[in-house]
Amino acid sequence: MPFNLADSQGRHFEYTSMKGFFLQDEMDTDDSSFDPLTTNFGLIEQEFDTDLRLPNRGRNLTQWQRFAYKLKILNEEAAEGETFKLLYLGRHGQGYHNIASTYYSTDAWQCYYAPLDGDPLDSGIVWADANLTRVGIHQAQEINKFWTNLIKQQCPTPELFYVSPLTRACQTAELTFRPLDIPPSAAPFISVVKEFVRERTGIHTCDRRGSRHDLTRKFPYYKFESSFRETDELWHPSYREPLDSIDDRVQLFFDDIFANSRKSTYISLTSHGGLIASILRLSGHRIFYLGAGAIIPVLLKIDEVEGKRPKGPSEPGDLKPKCIGDPLEAGLDGYDSLADYVMHIEKGYPVTE
Repeated sequence: MPFNLADSQGRHFEYTSMKGFFLQDEMDTDDSSFDPLTTNFGLIEQEFDTDLRLPNRGRNLTQWQRFAYKLKILNEEAAEGETFKLLYLGRHGQGYHNIASTYYSTDAWQCYYAPLDGDPLDSGIVWADANLTRVGIHQAQEINKFWTNLIKQQCPTPELFYVSPLTRACQTAELTFRPLDIPPSAAPFISVVKEFVRERTGIHTCDRRGSRHDLTRKFPYYKFESSFRETDELWHPSYREPLDSIDDRVQLFFDDIFANSRKSTYISLTSHGGLIASILRLSGHRIFYLGAGAIIPVLLKIDEVEGKRPKGPSEPGDLKPKCIGDPLEAGLDGYDSLADYVMHIEKGYPVTE
């Protein structure tokens, strides 16, 4: 299932994460305890050299306003073929597949349960193209509240919105941005569904998307890229996509949006842990784990380069692993069933339509 880069244009883009602006860029930041909602998205409180060009040296402005001015000057004074863009990288909120994989353990999940559409005990819990849990819905709503506060600080809202075609990501973007009171002068929330920003495909039914018809019915305000097919042609029931193929998809996605969004500086992407990890790796960013529902900004320096993108070596995909123990005996101690565990996780969170 590797993606062929031979059809790339005669130019491509290379990108490098810029350090010194956000806590998540720094090696001494502990990603296991980092909370973007209590750290102003990780924006480092500091003075910029460009503050000297502002009235009163920017003392009456928020940190976000002064950062936005710094980014504006970086682009105005950039070399030819060089731009700077801020990506808001958001991972979807908790889905039912996340709960199931925790309950059954990684081994049993990968070898037996992940290829199923849902709970074999007929509890009604489904993880094929998983929906958000009540916790996941709450996580997206909390990000929405945080964005409301950021707007009060004059934090720039995204000019472009992109989202994975998997339901949990579409739901997360919808709950995060649609209720947001975006300033009239800013770009409205019109999300574009992009095939290549989905999670690693194959075997796991949670990573098999619905049809274009069903997605359009569930998310009528979303736009779909012109090449988006009716059915999922990337997911294979017995073949797990190799990691270098995910890197290929990221590169194709970036070549596409960077070539067609030259005037846009702030870009939102609601996607998945594996896809975001690839973006960070390809841009030279430090490894930074994002929990379900987390979001971080990453500043990229983007260079337009002559010639087609060089193709790296391909690696084989994975087949479904063999079970080490009896998967039917798997399950967290203290719970009678997956349904019992789900009830425990969702306790206290309201039922939503």
